[in-house]
Amino acid sequence: LIVCLLIAIIGLAYAAKIMKEVYAADTGTAAMQEIALAIREGANAYLRRQFRVVGFAPPVMAAPRRLLGAC
Repeated sequence: LIVCLLIAIIGLAYAAKIMKEVYAADTGTAAMQEIALAIREGANAYLRRQFRVVGFAPPVMAAPRRLLGAC
C-alpha cells in the first residue's frame, strides 16, 4: 500500500512539473493561435455531440427492459 501511494505521489509530482512547462511555453504566432482556436471549437462540437448521444442512448435502451419487467 505504501509503495502504491509513493508511486501515485511521484506521478502527480511529475504531472505538475509537465503542466508548469506547458503553461510556461510560448502560445505561438497569431496564425497558430487561430488554428488552435479552430481545433478547440471543432473538438468541443464533437464532444457536445458525443455527450448528447451518450446521455440519450442508455435511457432509450433501458426503457423497453423496464416496460417488459426484465430489469
